Amino acid sequence: MDALLSRAEQLTEEEAGIVTISLLDSPEAVISLAKRRPNLIRSLERCVTRVYWFLCEHQSDSHRTREWLASAESLPANIMGMLREPRFVKEIVKLEAGADSHRETFLAACKRACGDKTDLVIDVDADHPVSFRPASAWPNSDERRVSRSSNEHGDGLTYVMVTGEIGGQDGSHSDRVTFCRTNDSMLLGTEQDSAEPVLYDQQSGRFVFLTTVFAASSEGKDQPESGPYQTGSAEIRIGATRHG
Repeated sequence: MDALLSRAEQLTEEEAGIVTISLLDSPEAVISLAKRRPNLIRSLERCVTRVYWFLCEHQSDSHRTREWLASAESLPANIMGMLREPRFVKEIVKLEAGADSHRETFLAACKRACGDKTDLVIDVDADHPVSFRPASAWPNSDERRVSRSSNEHGDGLTYVMVTGEIGGQDGSHSDRVTFCRTNDSMLLGTEQDSAEPVLYDQQSGRFVFLTTVFAASSEGKDQPESGPYQTGSAEIRIGATRHG
């Protein structure tokens, strides 16, 4: 830890982010590094998975690193969404200026996590299967995201942050929820049932869930619309426990 901190000024922005997520459980070290790297908070935007895991792990207790994150200036929208504080809604609204439709959708999710209104209500149970499918959902593809100048593509994963509110038909909220992934991320057809970390507030029923799906992107530079032209799915089994 001392060796890393002694080289704070020599780190690239990417390296500073990696060092920070390695020290999340050592708040004194993180705060010390932040004092020497004023733009440190921006480097965490690309390391959001580790930040998410950390916040999930400590969502029921106070932690100085979380307090440092919440007090930082110019927080990325995804981290504001994960911190879920109502005061961030106004900050996220400022980021909407000039945003394209995809960015607007993402920012709306971040605002929703912080307490903004939920416009869409979906019934989820054995009698109401989810029917939403984007144009890019495998085996289909979204032609708007295919390059006209290249036949090459790259396969990988893309992050998806889902936010909303879980409640019963009577408006009540569960004491505890579980999100279990039932399929793999890379279209391999593997069945599984692995518990995934989730941020959840039992008082409001609000949740933030970060996961990944398969994504294939064109390598060309002239595709009409940015983003992956083909995506996989994240099949999630949601469980809710209510006491009393």
